[in-house]
Amino acid sequence: MERKLTDRGFSDGPIKEALTGLAEAGLQSDRRFAESWVRQRAGRGYGPRRILAELAERGVDGETAQLALDDEAPDFDAIAEDWYRRKYRDRAPKDFRERAQRAQALYRRGFESEQIRALTDG
Repeated sequence: MERKLTDRGFSDGPIKEALTGLAEAGLQSDRRFAESWVRQRAGRGYGPRRILAELAERGVDGETAQLALDDEAPDFDAIAEDWYRRKYRDRAPKDFRERAQRAQALYRRGFESEQIRALTDG
């Protein structure tokens, strides 16, 4: 929120004062935002690495982001498998190149190497 207000030309002092007031009133919470973001992005088939990176881009500190990920605890193995099955159906990769492309697609979506190997080596 701070970055958006700064980009729109507001000065730092009033921004910090307003955000502090909102946080004290319980109307703004990085933790709630992070938990909501985790639910939303996991629901759209993204993995933990991508979700954490997106939260960092949005100014959420690493500890808060990891706590939100741990609290929500999405089943990323199932999410990766569901996305992979919807994308590629039950077609086996033709060759090494296609297998590598599929692995790269899973990597870009933010899944861990163990999850990628489990899907592309099978």
